[in-house]
Amino acid sequence: MNRQSLFEANWLKTYSYILQNYCTTAMQTALKELPVFENEIKNDPLKLLEQVGVLMRTPMRALYPQLGLIETLARLLNMCQDEK
Repeated sequence: MNRQSLFEANWLKTYSYILQNYCTTAMQTALKELPVFENEIKNDPLKLLEQVGVLMRTPMRALYPQLGLIETLARLLNMCQDEK
């Protein structure tokens, strides 16, 4: 029983340690925007690491299709041939 309670206490500490020390603010925001964050990911370090791996391999343009259009338009408007 003692080992079980120690494991559960450290399990929650592990979750917060990973989220605060190894995830950037952009990654934390992306994780919190996931629809399954509250139900599945929160307070579960194993699922947190799985979702971090998925988000690392998925470009932001794939998550937000409008972002690709906005980036392209911004590049077009800021394009120049010379310094001025």
